[in-house]
Amino acid sequence: MKLTRNPACNAEEQSTSKNQDNKLKGKLRPIPIRMKKVNQGTSTVGDEQMPKKKLQQENNRGSPMMLVKLYSHMSNNQRRLIDDAGFGGLLNCRCSQLFPDMCQWLLDCYDPESSELVLPRRGRIPITEAIVHRVMGIPRGSKLIKCEINASASSFMQNEFGFTKGNQPKISELLNSLKMNKSANPKYLRTWALFAACSIITPTFSTKVSPRLFSAVVDSKKNP
Repeated sequence: MKLTRNPACNAEEQSTSKNQDNKLKGKLRPIPIRMKKVNQGTSTVGDEQMPKKKLQQENNRGSPMMLVKLYSHMSNNQRRLIDDAGFGGLLNCRCSQLFPDMCQWLLDCYDPESSELVLPRRGRIPITEAIVHRVMGIPRGSKLIKCEINASASSFMQNEFGFTKGNQPKISELLNSLKMNKSANPKYLRTWALFAACSIITPTFSTKVSPRLFSAVVDSKKNP
């Protein structure tokens, strides 16, 4: 014997099924996918979902642009003075702009323990005194330069630049002073060396000159 179903019953069952589905849709919520931690700052901690953090790039005042802007204001005698002091390589900067993404990538590749750039699938580039001397064209001497506060050097710079203790000049003020100075004398060389240190050699996050750099440009044994 073959069983048959009433078409009216089928329609009623389908209507009831749809109503139940609609009720369930109002109660259901999307289930979050729980991920295990795979990368720092990009996934979850435990069972709680953590927002993906965007890496922040720290910016400092280092820029070859300031040195390049000074080129047109320098005389041949001033250039010769700087070249004789061993800093001639900084008078021929071809790249006036630093690209943050590239700088961040280089920092990520740098290994401070071995002092090397570890390039993926490309090998290692040692960062030594000889390499810096050859690439940047700055002096490579045997004397260790200590960036520390020296009372004698600070007093000398205060008298030479006319600022009070604790009120160091701004880097922009050094730039304006160099533009106005047409002499090729020791004061110009000291000012330029201090400006180069702040802008490209040892830049910091401050807009002012660090007093720790004074001893690097002043010979306290020769200057009272």
